[in-house]
Order: sequence, then C-alpha cells, then structure tokens
Amino acid sequence: MVLSGSVPRFTHLLGSVGSLLGFSDYRLRQIYQRAALLRLPFTPPPPLSPSVWWPQTGLTCLASLPRGALSGPVQEDKAAAHRALARLVDETHETYASLELRKIDGLAGSPGEPFAHLEDLVASHPCRRFRILSYQDFERVISLALPRFLAGESTRLLTADWLGGRLFWAGERQREALACAVVYARVRGLSVSLPAQVTRYRLNQAGLCAFQEQYHALWMPPQAWTSAGFMHLLLENHIPYARLTKLHPDYQEVLLLPRTRRRSNALGLGLLKAGAFDAVEWLAKWVAAQASID
Repeated sequence: MVLSGSVPRFTHLLGSVGSLLGFSDYRLRQIYQRAALLRLPFTPPPPLSPSVWWPQTGLTCLASLPRGALSGPVQEDKAAAHRALARLVDETHETYASLELRKIDGLAGSPGEPFAHLEDLVASHPCRRFRILSYQDFERVISLALPRFLAGESTRLLTADWLGGRLFWAGERQREALACAVVYARVRGLSVSLPAQVTRYRLNQAGLCAFQEQYHALWMPPQAWTSAGFMHLLLENHIPYARLTKLHPDYQEVLLLPRTRRRSNALGLGLLKAGAFDAVEWLAKWVAAQASID
C-alpha cells in the first residue's frame, strides 16, 4: 500500500514542481498540489495469475467495449475516452484446417475452482467420472464435448497475447470431458488434430502509444469515491473524466483523465505524485512479460 503521507508537505516544493510541469496558472498549480497531498490507499494491481479459465471480464472486453461501460457526468468526455480505449485491443479471427488438440490449455464459460492448468482440473473430483483407458474411451469422452468430433467438425478457441498465447476452448458444455480428453492425449503422446476457428486478441501498440499520449489511466481505490478531499477536488474544478471498471477482473476501477485538458492533466499528475498507479503502464508491462515467456 502507498499512502500519500510520504509526499513532502512543503507546498512550495510542490509549487516548484508544478512550475516545471508548465502550470503557470494558479488554479492548475492548486489542483496539482492538492491532489499530490491526498491520503488514499493506492495499491498496485495484482498480477493476472495463470488460470485454466478464460477471464470473463478484463482486457478482451476492450475489443468490443459497450458504450455504456464508461461512467461519468459528461457524455462527450465518455465518448472520447471510449474511442481511445477501442483502439487498444484488436480482435481477429483465424481458421485452421488442422490444429493439435494437445495445445488446448484452458476453458471458457463461467469459472469453476481455481486451477492453473488442465492437468490440475483433471486431477480434481469432478473429472473422476471420465475414465479413459483406451482410444475407444478417448473417442467416447471427447465426443461428449464435441459431438461431431469424428465427423471433423470445427471447434472454437480463444487466445490472447497477455495470456501467454494459451488456447482456450470456447464451448461451455461438458468442459470436464474436453479437459480429460486433452490431458489423456498429452499423457499418451496421442497426436490428434481437428479443424478450428481461433479468435485472437492482441494489444495494438499504435493504439497504446496514442492512448498514453492522450490519457492518464489511474487505478483508483474504492475509498477515493467516498473521500471528501478527492471528490471536492474533482467536482469543484469541473474536471473532465470517465470511469472504467472492466480492465482487471479482480481489481479496482480506472480513472481516465485526458492529458489534453489542462485541469484533468494537473489532477492526473498530482495523483501520480500521491502514489496512484498507471493502468496502461501495467498493461504494457504485463503483455511484454508474457511475450518474453513465449
């Protein structure tokens, strides 16, 4: 946890910093100084831990973000933020005539117990009813999840570059049966291929750079929205902003402040000084880390 109590209390120091940042206007310096001295429990977002389950919320939502996903008092500000966010993630669709079954390492649908990989899920109690002792058993079990597997029907998969390139099966019925069949194929070294349609999500580097130039995107703890100091600062200065709640499945929301608007830029820089964490910087670092693992 980072508390802004660690920020120097000498407002003349903050004023000097504000001058260096180009805050020649007294009101802008005041916004920056007051924001920098806020005492809020800023914490870094937790990492996106490996999971057998495809995330139900989060980064993939940015590829088709509903206009109503953003909240804020001014429609034009929300619309501008939406346009910038919509350029962060690209969604593409690829067709494979033959894709190796053993590459599947995750499942879509509502998350179940927290497992990191299919092997962990298959070792759990729900999968014990699927006994696979022979290839005939394998065909029987996989056909529960893919009824037209023997006929060569295509299956749907999902993947994202920030999830290490793992492939997630998009079906929502008989997920344990599919997991057992995949793990059996791995254990036995069974090479089985099937047609597949893969939906792939990638971070758009040009969109990311443009967004970082246009916006502060700051993780805000829930306490911020009941903090008299923060809310007074936000509202009395008529700060342009928007709020987003879908960027991390287990974490606080993001405050979007346009850098091109002087008051919101001053507030964003002040909150960073107070200890706020940049959500887009976290996103870029996470994707880069996954790329290095690949």
